[in-house]
Amino acid sequence: INGILLRSILGGLLAVGICCMVFMRPPTALAVVLCVFMINLNLLGFMALWGVKISVAPVALLVLALGFSVDYSAHIAMAFSLAASTSQAGEAGTAIAAQTLRSVGVSVMHGGLSTLMAVIFLAFSQSGGFVVMFRIFLIMVVSGLAHGLVFLPCLLAVLYCPKHASASDSREISGAEVDTTEVQVAAKVVAACLDTSANAVPHQVTAKVVGAALDTSANAVPDAPSDVGTFST
Repeated sequence: INGILLRSILGGLLAVGICCMVFMRPPTALAVVLCVFMINLNLLGFMALWGVKISVAPVALLVLALGFSVDYSAHIAMAFSLAASTSQAGEAGTAIAAQTLRSVGVSVMHGGLSTLMAVIFLAFSQSGGFVVMFRIFLIMVVSGLAHGLVFLPCLLAVLYCPKHASASDSREISGAEVDTTEVQVAAKVVAACLDTSANAVPHQVTAKVVGAALDTSANAVPDAPSDVGTFST
């Protein structure tokens, strides 16, 4: 029976890993598998503490608990992956983990509590098998919520690599700087055109406009038309 238990747990973990890798990145999927493994390890530890002997019924309950415990970690990991895909460049993993818990944390908590409420009446049964079943589900829910809501977000936040600014973002920033320089030069040309005092002659005004157009430095400002040089007659 020990061989059946080992093969059942390893087969379940392998199936969980394959299914998670279809929808998540490999590091995130491996984090989910690690959480499910630790939950089942907790179950085995408490079963040994309670003196539950390994038989067909406990093995079936362990496999059943393995399937239930996937939900807590998988929902958190999937929500983290979606939040990370829409995050901004440079956003820290802790901020994404907090956003994940705000979005699906309450739902995962409700799922665990509803599972516990479904089997809570087995605790008052006179049959030892039903009491063992309640204890296994109790540890599965408590350990699953602890790993899904506490351990897994922290682990994903540590493993997350912040995004860097892409080439398109850099082009947008440089384009904005070029547009700002063009606006400054155009404003200075307009200011030179408006500087038509009584002593100005037409060819001086034209010279000031040409000088303003040639002044393409980044420090050009539109409110200083007197700085533009004029050509001598």
